[in-house]
Amino acid sequence: MVKNNLSYVPTYSSRVVVKIDTMKTQKEEAKKKREEESKKNNKENSQDEELSQDESAAGNLDNVNQQEEDETYNLYNYSAISQDESIAKRYYSYATDSAIYDKVAHVAGVRSRDVVSISATQQEERPEIITISVTSTSPKAAHMIAAAMPKVYGDELLKETGIDCVATVYDATEGTLVPKPTDTSVLKFGLAGVVIAIFIVLLLEVLNTKIITPEDIEKHWELPLLGVVPVFEDGPHPKGRK
Repeated sequence: MVKNNLSYVPTYSSRVVVKIDTMKTQKEEAKKKREEESKKNNKENSQDEELSQDESAAGNLDNVNQQEEDETYNLYNYSAISQDESIAKRYYSYATDSAIYDKVAHVAGVRSRDVVSISATQQEERPEIITISVTSTSPKAAHMIAAAMPKVYGDELLKETGIDCVATVYDATEGTLVPKPTDTSVLKFGLAGVVIAIFIVLLLEVLNTKIITPEDIEKHWELPLLGVVPVFEDGPHPKGRK
């Protein structure tokens, strides 16, 4: 019986989706401006009860149109999209660099050893969108580390590019248990034993030069076989014969 001496330490995984968006600051300012205008309009409407519903609807429609124009402008700003993709491809590896482990642990408020691993993947069709996955020894720590990654990654890119361009697309998920890896060591050793046994048998067969059958004479000496002398168990003249 083979005893498995491998110790299993449960780990937990969490992930967060970020986007490289060089228009992040402009969008946040535009959103803030729209919110302020909306609050102002609501306040004016509540104070002035004599405004008609048509005028109110017209004002709301103007706000909606302005919002759609801003979003359309940002959506079709191809220059910004091209820059986003370029930055994502160039600085993609910064999200998984070993130097970021201590920084993200500090921001998340956990120990450095709680950061087991950090990995990142880019979407093939939209490389500016990056999914960052982290693993830790506890579900809470995994969630906290993943939640801190957008800020830490954003600070790193800000140093390199001078642009605050990392935006969160989906918040960090709750830490989930990573499935225990299957121990295949017994199967590997078994297959290795079978292969070695077959190799030894074939090697012995190749090295065996004993003459056992008539065919071995023709095989090793390359001479034709003229005849075979039989071997009697009781000699050439068995008892009972005359």
